[in-house]
Amino acid sequence: MSSLKQARALVERAKAAANVNEKVALLDQAIAILEAATASSSAALTWQQKDVLSLFREWGARPGQDVPPNSLATKWGTRAPLADMWAALDALEAAGLVQRNASDTAYSLTEAGFDRGNA
Repeated sequence: MSSLKQARALVERAKAAANVNEKVALLDQAIAILEAATASSSAALTWQQKDVLSLFREWGARPGQDVPPNSLATKWGTRAPLADMWAALDALEAAGLVQRNASDTAYSLTEAGFDRGNA
């Protein structure tokens, strides 16, 4: 689950919580998740992560536009082991730069990922 989805889920739980202390604790967790995602999204990217973002750019993908993993793997080609691409996708997802669709059948750029990949 992406950082944004995790934070949203915590906010929804906080809205439903009856106890003020529980609300505060849940909102503190949501803030911590978003702060961590922000810090990691502004951190330096590995060459593999930069290459994965370039694949989306080569594909012409816009934020929220699904790209099937097999298409990314085909464009990845022989530049490095395919496991490197999957690891880079996982790291980019954790940083909030890409996201999986609801059925886990495609990836898409977030606004931050689009901006970072086109910087």
